[in-house]
Amino acid sequence: MLGDVSAQVLVMLAVVFALTEVFKPVWDPTKREDLGDKVFSAVADVGICILGGIDIFPTVGLPFAVPYVGSVLTGFLAVGGGKGLHDILGLVNATRLARIETTRLETAAGVTNVRNG
Repeated sequence: MLGDVSAQVLVMLAVVFALTEVFKPVWDPTKREDLGDKVFSAVADVGICILGGIDIFPTVGLPFAVPYVGSVLTGFLAVGGGKGLHDILGLVNATRLARIETTRLETAAGVTNVRNG
């Protein structure tokens, strides 16, 4: 349970950071030298995520009710660079593996899964 919340919080923090980095040139004139690169990267990454149906949010338990919102935000995460996305995917994978291990241990101990009823 705590791992799920941690993954969700970290993904949302990464999204806010990515959005801040992309839109920072709007209010900070010292960051405008690479504005063209950021705009192109944002358009390309968001476009690829929408067209490819790439959405990281259901993976961490945060599906959006509005179609394409998850893909758009995933695109902005990609703008932040490969390292940030790699770190998030590593966290998602670690969370998934922890769930599998917890289920395995509960099954071995004969514990009923209270979370799923």
